[in-house]
Amino acid sequence: MSAGENRKLLEFAAVRERLFPMLLPPKRVEQMGEGQVVARQLAEGLAVVYVEDTGPNEIRYVTWGDLQSWDLSPTGVHQVALWNLEARSKALTPTVIDPPGRHDPMLVWNVQDGYDASRLLLHRWVAEAAEQVRGDLILAVPDRHWLVATGDTDPQKRAAIRRLTDQRYHSSVFPVSPLVYIWQGEQLEVYEGE
Repeated sequence: MSAGENRKLLEFAAVRERLFPMLLPPKRVEQMGEGQVVARQLAEGLAVVYVEDTGPNEIRYVTWGDLQSWDLSPTGVHQVALWNLEARSKALTPTVIDPPGRHDPMLVWNVQDGYDASRLLLHRWVAEAAEQVRGDLILAVPDRHWLVATGDTDPQKRAAIRRLTDQRYHSSVFPVSPLVYIWQGEQLEVYEGE
């Protein structure tokens, strides 16, 4: 192994466990310098970027220059970020809002670690949530500290998720998306239901 390759491995090893995915609106990615920050669009109005968690309430966005210096692909940083998010999320469970006599919960993740919304990237978690609700899973990520999901069969819950999403999105310091999405087996699409 050459000295340059060894240096790249050491640089990456120093940050590897601090890399996480973070959801942002695509317009925010553009403002930060699209083409510099490593990002990918997940769905309409929803993009994922990668950050180094540098300390309490401090992050550094991963750039294409970082990937080049680490000799890492976008797929590689995505996988490492998901592994780290999965490890951080293992002990977390959502708040379950399930009215008496009903077995169709609304699930809310709100841990305030900055990665709550990003947990929708953990397909196993989303698939488990989809098994708990009636109908198709709809979800929303109005800010980076909040992820909510429920089934699409109850009109009151559909209205509630839209109302809560709108309120949180417009009052958040870190808004992500005002849209409600439907989970289509490892893919998100904008939910067009009323």
